[in-house]
Amino acid sequence: MRAEAFQVLRRKPVQKGMAVDDVIKLNVDAAIVSNRAAIAVVARNSKGIILNAWVKELMNLDSLVAEASAILWAMELATVEGFGKVTIESDAKKGCEPGSPCLS
Repeated sequence: MRAEAFQVLRRKPVQKGMAVDDVIKLNVDAAIVSNRAAIAVVARNSKGIILNAWVKELMNLDSLVAEASAILWAMELATVEGFGKVTIESDAKKGCEPGSPCLS
């Protein structure tokens, strides 16, 4: 599969004009198998209801690059979806510690 190929999974459509009175939480993760990586983003409202979920396959990435790619993609998706305020949560510690470029 090409690096640009991706599959979009919709659990519940986000409605235009939805009242944004809370922050959307974007959970991101990456998985590596052989020379392939999959990254995923899940958007939830403050009640924990899934608003949307996305997954994309990438090629030839190490774990740090894959996790960083997931975070970047989450920011891009938040813009496309029109989410006003977001928080991004990742289980990656390497690269997102205080003083690292991720949090500078």
